[in-house]
Amino acid sequence: TVNLQSSPNPVNSGSSTSLTATVLGGSRTIAPTGTVSFFEPLISLAPLPGTISYTTVTDPNTGNLDLQGILIIKPSFTAGYSANYNGDANYPTASTCCATFVTVNGNDFALSAQQSSATVSAGFSTFYHLIVGLQSNTSPVSFGANACSGLPAETTCNISPDPTSITGLANIQISTTAPHGIPNAKGSSDRSQLFWAGSMLPFAAILLIGYRGIGTKHSLSRLLLTLLLLLGIACGGGGSNGGGGGGTLPSAPTGLTATAASYNQINLNWTQQAATGFTIYRSTTSGFTPSASSQIASYPSGYSSSYPDSGLTPSTKYYYVVEATNSSGSSGPSSQASATTQALDPGTPAGTYNITVTGTSGAISHSVNLTLVVR
Repeated sequence: TVNLQSSPNPVNSGSSTSLTATVLGGSRTIAPTGTVSFFEPLISLAPLPGTISYTTVTDPNTGNLDLQGILIIKPSFTAGYSANYNGDANYPTASTCCATFVTVNGNDFALSAQQSSATVSAGFSTFYHLIVGLQSNTSPVSFGANACSGLPAETTCNISPDPTSITGLANIQISTTAPHGIPNAKGSSDRSQLFWAGSMLPFAAILLIGYRGIGTKHSLSRLLLTLLLLLGIACGGGGSNGGGGGGTLPSAPTGLTATAASYNQINLNWTQQAATGFTIYRSTTSGFTPSASSQIASYPSGYSSSYPDSGLTPSTKYYYVVEATNSSGSSGPSSQASATTQALDPGTPAGTYNITVTGTSGAISHSVNLTLVVR
C-alpha cells in the first residue's frame, strides 16, 4: 500500500509544496526499498522531473518500517497528482495506486497542449488536447470565435467546452477542405429540333394562306403532302451514317442534356430510343462533326441512357452529341448539348502552419502555439 499527501495544501500561487509518498511496510525489521515516481496525469504520463529524497520511517500505528519518497514541486494551477512504487525483492510494485489533489490559490490560469503538432490530409480533421489549468479564484476561461490565429485558407477551428471553469481538457478540432469544384455556368442543350419546328411555321402559314378559300379534299391532300415533303427534307430524308443489311436504322437520341457535376466531370442524359447501343462524341468546338477521333464511349443501350464523362479539365466548355446504333448501323447525331466544368478550388493548401490558440479569463489572456502540417 502507498499513501500520497501534499503539504502545504492549499498552496499560494508561486509557492512550493511537498509531495510525500509513503510505502507501507509489513515488517519491523525489513523496510521497503526501491524507488517512487510522481506524476501529473493531466499533463503527461512521464514522471515529474526533480530529485526525490528517500527516508525510512517507523509507522506510528503498526510499528513497521515504511519508505517515504518526497518531491518538492511549485504548481502553477490546481491539479491532481499520483505516485507509484516500483517494488523491490520483498515488496511488489504498486502502479499508480494513490493520488492527491493540490489546490493553488490565485486568479490566473495556464494553457498547454498534450501534443503540439499534428499532420492531416486536405479534406480531413485533426485534434489537439489543450490543458486548461485554473487556480482557485479564476473566472471561467473562454475561447472566442477568433481564438485560433494563423490558420491556412479554407480551414476552421472549433474548441469545446467553452467556457471552462475547472482544470481539465479542451478539445481543439481543426478541419481542412479538400479540392472541390466551384459551380459556374449550368449545362445547356441545343434544341435544334424545336428550332426547326419554329422555323417551319412561316412556311406553313404561307401554304395555308395560298390555299385559303379552297375547300376541296384534293386541295387539303396536296397541303398535307407538301408539309410531309418539307418535313422529310428538313430531317435529312431518312439518310444514314452507315451500316448495311437493309434494316431500319434507329432514330437519333433526343433530349440530350449536359450538366457539370464537378471540376472534372460532366453528366449526360438523353431519352432512351429503340436501339441496341449508343456512341458518345465530345469536342471543345461547337458544331463539330462526330468522328472516330471525337468518340469517347460506346456501350449497349440496356446499360443506361446516361453517361458520366470524367477526367475533364476545370473551367472548360465541352460539346456532346450521341448516336443510337442497331444491327443496321448508326442513327444521325442527336442535338448538341454543352456544359462548362466547374472551376477548381484547391482547398486547404499544403504546408506547415504555426497556429496560436488564445484563451481569456476576465482581463487575463494566455496563448499556446501549435503546429499544423497539411499534406
